[in-house]
Amino acid sequence: MSSIAEQGYGQVRRETATPRTVEHKVLMSIAAEIEAADPSTPDGYRALGIAIHRNTELWTAFAADLSSTTNPLDDQLKAGLISLANFSIKHGLDVLSGGADRTSLVNINRTVAAGLAQAASNNEAA
Repeated sequence: MSSIAEQGYGQVRRETATPRTVEHKVLMSIAAEIEAADPSTPDGYRALGIAIHRNTELWTAFAADLSSTTNPLDDQLKAGLISLANFSIKHGLDVLSGGADRTSLVNINRTVAAGLAQAASNNEAA
């Protein structure tokens, strides 16, 4: 009986996402939304606005977490990520006003997501 229970719990553990996995998926999802939006149409511009708003919410949450005294990351890494958060938020506004290209936002999200995936992979191997 215990082996059946262990198998069941093992399945739950495999299906339960880690915080890094969730962050990775959200970053990739928002990057795809920003990239797919066509700002030359009213519906596309609205979709871009929604995607950039989601991106701003995400990076604001990251910055708040990184600013917490309980965040275990190295101070230099936290500072770099907070700077990236500030850039992403400001750049998103610049994109919406027509003064900047959205490619940087897509690239930042994908690069950070790749780093999270690599860190998760390294933790699983350890």
